[in-house]
Amino acid sequence: MMPNYHIGIDPGKTGYIVAIDGDGSIAWSLPMPETATVLASKLKDYADCYFIVERQFAMHGQGLSSTFTIAQGYGEILGVLAGIGAGCNLVRSQDWQKVMLRGEGKAKGRDLKRLYVAVAERMWPTISFRGPKGGAQDGKAAAALIAEYGRRVSAGRA
Repeated sequence: MMPNYHIGIDPGKTGYIVAIDGDGSIAWSLPMPETATVLASKLKDYADCYFIVERQFAMHGQGLSSTFTIAQGYGEILGVLAGIGAGCNLVRSQDWQKVMLRGEGKAKGRDLKRLYVAVAERMWPTISFRGPKGGAQDGKAAAALIAEYGRRVSAGRA
């Protein structure tokens, strides 16, 4: 029987997928695959897990090309999850951040992404949230925090 993971997905340009087990440990993670076909092959065995995807919105002032790219990737993720028969919960960034960054103070832009990494590194000190050259993997940190948010919500502790 497949473990019942909470799987957080950060669909951004540096997006990641992170699975957390029932005790809050990170079980596995992977960078967002480049194609829907590869995404489906990676997730097909986890269809009965609890998926939490950061909801995407068009933002005022964002270019049409980047809006289209974000929408296309987001749609592919939702389509793959539907195609493998997985349930999906959408969460606004403000909602998961309110819970997971509680007490951290306000941050925007790059400072917010650095904050994701700092909080994730404190929560999972044995997991690397750095790339091979030491750069922060904010997408991995965000996906881990989204997964943990989903775990807390499903346990009634958010």
